[in-house]
Amino acid sequence: MNPSHPESIAVLRSRLQQKDYYQATTLLTNFIKRWGYVAAVQFFKDAEGNEQAPGVWQAALASLKNTSEEKIVTDVLSSSQNCHLMNVAAAGDPANPGPPFTYTVGLWHTFWHPEMICIGLPAPVATQLLGFYTERIAEGKPPKTDVPLREQITDGYPVQFKVCRPEAKTQYMQWANWFNSTSDYPVVQLIWQDKNNRWPWDKGFHPPTAQPLLLK
Repeated sequence: MNPSHPESIAVLRSRLQQKDYYQATTLLTNFIKRWGYVAAVQFFKDAEGNEQAPGVWQAALASLKNTSEEKIVTDVLSSSQNCHLMNVAAAGDPANPGPPFTYTVGLWHTFWHPEMICIGLPAPVATQLLGFYTERIAEGKPPKTDVPLREQITDGYPVQFKVCRPEAKTQYMQWANWFNSTSDYPVVQLIWQDKNNRWPWDKGFHPPTAQPLLLK
């Protein structure tokens, strides 16, 4: 089902007009899973679902119970930060996995702020760091880019944010792509120093492969 095709919208509208709510809910649920949350909101609106049967939307969301989709949507719409933090244990070939990474889902949707990604830190540390900055964003105090930032939470080590190249989204941020229903959104990488205060572009950064740079 093409999300922008008039026939797809007509099918859902017909189910709603016929009060075939079971089929409408099934159709909408499958649409959400395949095309993402943002596209599904528009799809339901175009089919006049909000006017005809708003309960179908809630039923479709309820059908996502105990799935990654449900957790992401709930966090973005209802959490204090209006954001979901996705932790991934490793990237790349299972036989030769890359470092763990954590990224946000929902910052672009809620605040028109670039999504953020941190690579190479343990999940609890990366979650704490990104969570700190998502709270700042929610307060209207987004971090600057291309400048070292020293915060109490970083134990004296500066971090900085830099704009990522487009490939970062296809390589690392599948769930952000799903929620936004597109990869057309900006991303910044949170970059950290090693224990000897070296940036990953400095000679001697250790370990040298711990923090791949996704920068433009």
